[in-house]
Amino acid sequence: MSDDLEELARTDPDLVKAAIALMLELRRDPWLGGELRERYNLRLLEGCRRIAFDLPAWEGKPGFRLVYRNEPEDGAPGLSACGPSPRGRA
Repeated sequence: MSDDLEELARTDPDLVKAAIALMLELRRDPWLGGELRERYNLRLLEGCRRIAFDLPAWEGKPGFRLVYRNEPEDGAPGLSACGPSPRGRA
């Protein structure tokens, strides 16, 4: 996860702030994000959730996402990845 945050910081340090703010929100509400749909038989992502985010001033579709898994299903989030959305910004 630290590599992901370093990569975000190279793009814009404010993206790191946005990601960390979401991580703190997950402590309060671990069901915050939507479920990831399985694509291309990526079983690795089965059971993961995601939250789209971007810079506060960004007005388009968010171009980044935080991916996490609640394990066990008691709502204790385990962060998996944080970075650009596969489709990028709209």
